[in-house]
Amino acid sequence: MKVLIAVPTTEEAPATEYAEAIRGAWSAWNPDDSLTIVPLPHHGLGVAESASGHLPEGHVLIDGAACLAQESLSGSTAPLATPIADALAGGASRISVALCPLTVHDGGRGLLAALTERFGSVGQARTALGETVLELVASSSLPLVGLGGAGAALASVVGAEEAQRRDLEVGEWAAGIEREHVRADLVEGRPLRHSTAPGSGLGGGAGFALLVLGARYVHEAPWVGEQAGIGRLVEEADLAIVVVPSLDAAAMDTSMLTVVGEAALEAAVPVAVISGEDQTSRRARAGLGIVGSSTTEGNTFSPGDVAQVVARVARTWSPRNSQNRAAAT
Repeated sequence: MKVLIAVPTTEEAPATEYAEAIRGAWSAWNPDDSLTIVPLPHHGLGVAESASGHLPEGHVLIDGAACLAQESLSGSTAPLATPIADALAGGASRISVALCPLTVHDGGRGLLAALTERFGSVGQARTALGETVLELVASSSLPLVGLGGAGAALASVVGAEEAQRRDLEVGEWAAGIEREHVRADLVEGRPLRHSTAPGSGLGGGAGFALLVLGARYVHEAPWVGEQAGIGRLVEEADLAIVVVPSLDAAAMDTSMLTVVGEAALEAAVPVAVISGEDQTSRRARAGLGIVGSSTTEGNTFSPGDVAQVVARVARTWSPRNSQNRAAAT
């Protein structure tokens, strides 16, 4: 039996630890099964690991969260300028910057200032990109400004009044950048509002800066699915298992589960899900071809917790051959 198992990177553990625990649990039941375990990102975590080994020469992936990991709320997005400039200097034909929500919140000002210092201006930085494809690989559609934007999200950290002050400050700066550097909307005759565009609030506003530079927005789930060849891997499997911390509305909307599920529907391959909690209905799961949903005990999600569930799933889906049955007795 050929089993494809998609594992996430979470705050509890990297995908490699989940993969090791899962492989051990399944193989203990039936070592004859062929397991293909692929790391997949979750909410911006593990994007680089998921794409490792899949990118062609000239395609550079920059992990924005790793670059800005040390930046605090009052920090800067400037550190992202160095890997972007280095990729250009190295002749990259495609630069993909993976971003997720972070505590830093300068609206992308630091990144644009650092690139301006290196290239002379925002316009010259765009010129330096030339034919290089620039991508914003987004973990969510979080915009920079607005009621549902990155600034408003700061209220839980700094309080509503301070969050509003920061949001207004960043919004005024972003509006000036849009007037000066963003082409006009041909219908309305006004600059395009990149500050309200999906993904512009990610990475402390680095997403906004990338959009100003001409980046195209792509969601991390289908992007990683394409790089890792999920469609082909699903077609070659008899069963696909997706491991997610929570099986909820977000997971059923745009996530690696939906990427694997849609490919499995097309290939007529059954999908089973292992999660820390399941907030969905059987009808909702059926829409993605999910035929089984199992949860860990106590809503915990360590590699050991997941391995215990994998052992039960293996007994359900993988019949032992006579030799294994004899060894077990």
